[in-house]
Amino acid sequence: AELNFNAGRKAMDLSDFETASSYLNNALPLLPKNHWRRHYDFSLRLLLLRAKTIYLRGTIEEACDSLMEIIKNGRCIEDKLDAYYLHVTILHACEEREEAYTICCEVLSQLKETIPDYVDMKDLTPMLQETGRMLARMSDADLLGMKETDNSSLRFTLKFYTLLCYISYYCITSNMLPFACCRMVRLTLEHGVCEDSILGLVSYCGFICHATKQASVIREMGRV
Repeated sequence: AELNFNAGRKAMDLSDFETASSYLNNALPLLPKNHWRRHYDFSLRLLLLRAKTIYLRGTIEEACDSLMEIIKNGRCIEDKLDAYYLHVTILHACEEREEAYTICCEVLSQLKETIPDYVDMKDLTPMLQETGRMLARMSDADLLGMKETDNSSLRFTLKFYTLLCYISYYCITSNMLPFACCRMVRLTLEHGVCEDSILGLVSYCGFICHATKQASVIREMGRV
């Protein structure tokens, strides 16, 4: 099974998805029945890589089956995050946005984020204002000198907030988009920057620009 996995991974690196999926499919029946107990880490890696490969080939249902097996058998939320992330991405791409939205919120809740069922503008306004004050206290040097976070849980939290932003853009729950942006900005300012931080920063400034039509805010957006 491991030889097939390694061959499939090499084929995946070469973007040969047909060959990669063939090797990974060959690896599955070679696993013992109790592989989730005896070969837990390998099972996670194999099922995730298989899901990625067959998704890129357009076999959506099989990809989701592999991901659901990881979600069912994973021992903790940290071991399931990659599977959840790909699953939500697939659902969003297939325009199954209600289910994608629900799963995204559930995962964020498991990552210790408080996600409201409904975001009222009167509750959102103070959050936007406080986020603005936090940014205003940051100089250019402070922004440029922000350290990259090494907190993997925070990185995934921002990844799922990024997905939530994309999904919310197309959903009725439009106020969730600025809520998610505020959380991304505040988490970044409090704990450090990562690759998903920029979406939160730019989206927050973009929302404020649209709401206020103020030139000073547009300049702030450019500074961020």
